[in-house]
Amino acid sequence: CCRSSAAWNEIGLDEEALPVPCAQLKMKILQRYNGRMGKMRYICRVNAYVMNCRYFRVMPNAYEEEGGIVISPDVNACPHVYDGEDVERGKVFVYELRDGKYCPYLMGPWAVNLVDENLKTLLDEYVEKEYVDFFPVIVHSKEYGDRQYYIVHFTKIYDVIDKEHTVYGPGDSIIKVCLDYNKVKNLHVFNSQPIISDINISAKVYKEIKKRKLGFGTSFIRIGCFNPGKPNE
Repeated sequence: CCRSSAAWNEIGLDEEALPVPCAQLKMKILQRYNGRMGKMRYICRVNAYVMNCRYFRVMPNAYEEEGGIVISPDVNACPHVYDGEDVERGKVFVYELRDGKYCPYLMGPWAVNLVDENLKTLLDEYVEKEYVDFFPVIVHSKEYGDRQYYIVHFTKIYDVIDKEHTVYGPGDSIIKVCLDYNKVKNLHVFNSQPIISDINISAKVYKEIKKRKLGFGTSFIRIGCFNPGKPNE
């Protein structure tokens, strides 16, 4: 399996953005030799059903032992915050950090997404501001002190799913989502489904998170993206 950085540069990604074997991504890599320049030129051709893995879902990293978890000692003080639904302004949320350190991204009770000041600043550069709210909350910790975090709340559910290539389960539940390239090609931070409050990011945002060293305690799960305009080679 070829893992050439030159190959990834052809499609605008770094190696870390594609941590699995090329064969698993159904990629065909053709190697051409330019005798005059004395350099290898790699051309990546991607199967039409799996694009260049340009989108990722932000999730807690369960294997990061030093990263903490956020709980609420009082379930009544931590109501549900669903994307696409109104959130009561001025509501006080009670959160506590347990069993580890603060991370730039934390998932709270009811799968609420929490980001610290630095990650909030980064995301704010790429979100569609009319569709995203950042609600300030305080996370308490006896060991590390209290810190300012923000609930990421999308005011709408983005219509970005490719229904033909998404894998569904009973009751139209989604087992494996596939994005529609034509619907997401101009998006960098967005959700895809109600209830689960997912945060999806483009490779551009992913690379910026890595550059600013804000990925501690976070997993970036690749999301399939179908591009009907890409030749199936």
